[in-house]
Amino acid sequence: MKHQLTTLALLLAAAGLASQAAYAQEKVKIGLITDMSSLYSDVEGKGGATAMQMAIDDFGGKVLGQPIELMSADHQNKADIAASKAREWIDTAGVTLLFGGTNSGTALAMAKVAEEKKRVYFNNGAGT
Repeated sequence: MKHQLTTLALLLAAAGLASQAAYAQEKVKIGLITDMSSLYSDVEGKGGATAMQMAIDDFGGKVLGQPIELMSADHQNKADIAASKAREWIDTAGVTLLFGGTNSGTALAMAKVAEEKKRVYFNNGAGT
């Protein structure tokens, strides 16, 4: 069920953001920043990135004719790494949608960056 909800959220958000990518004639870039090597790596980790890529592939790898690219990174359970990676991806790679968090500190840090940069952010698992 969680996989289906994530897939649905991914597809709806990507469809809504595709117009921005279509205007620039680029890929729709989705960033997943999660714990891949620390305390919560077994909750989502590399498997979460694999599941998201599978959802993208199941959807045909495109939304409104624009290719979807998934980027993933390890925040090491540290809020400063999560925030800096989110900021870097938005500023330099053109990420339009962020997923991640895993814990409250990293989720709040990513949410703040997403709000500042006017991007959509989906919290994966944090209770805050």
